[in-house]
Amino acid sequence: LGTTGDTVDIPTGVTLSGSGTITPSAINIAASGAGGVTGTLPIANGGTGATTLAGAGLSNTPAFNVYNNATQSLANATATEMVWNIENIDSDGKFASNRFTPTIAGNYVIHAQIVVGNLDSGEQVRISLRKNGSQITSPYPQTEMFTYGTNQVIYSMVTQIVTLNTTDYVSAFGYQNEGSAQDSIASINMFWGYKLIGV
Repeated sequence: LGTTGDTVDIPTGVTLSGSGTITPSAINIAASGAGGVTGTLPIANGGTGATTLAGAGLSNTPAFNVYNNATQSLANATATEMVWNIENIDSDGKFASNRFTPTIAGNYVIHAQIVVGNLDSGEQVRISLRKNGSQITSPYPQTEMFTYGTNQVIYSMVTQIVTLNTTDYVSAFGYQNEGSAQDSIASINMFWGYKLIGV
């Protein structure tokens, strides 16, 4: 059907059928219906064809998900860098020493959560994100939760899109002002993030 250089138009309502196999070789070919097209369909990204989502740069990695299965002591009225000793996900080996350093520039969704008990009325728990050790200020990724009562358990969490270059890292800092050092609750604190696609 046609020869090299020909363009073949298939009118609306016409169905191609047969027992042979259609093998794609062009960059732009689409399959629809129940099948009939075999082979690897290329994925276009900026004019470059690839055979996998990751190869086309369409992957939400680097990504990480970590937590602490032990308590961590938080000094009174002092921001403390959170410790994470269990890695559920570290897709590219970019999480180390309680910090995520993706080494790939882009925009990342970053989330952190802290849980502290033994707090009384008016006291607070705070979780914040820092970039290269400095508080991110625009917008300000920090959440403060205040207690109403005695011996309360308080959850504080924050989620933010953070722009990172090839050398930037992010970390999470916890804070409480009960009046003395308090422990975070084991296995509930968490820290995770992943790269956004196309942003």
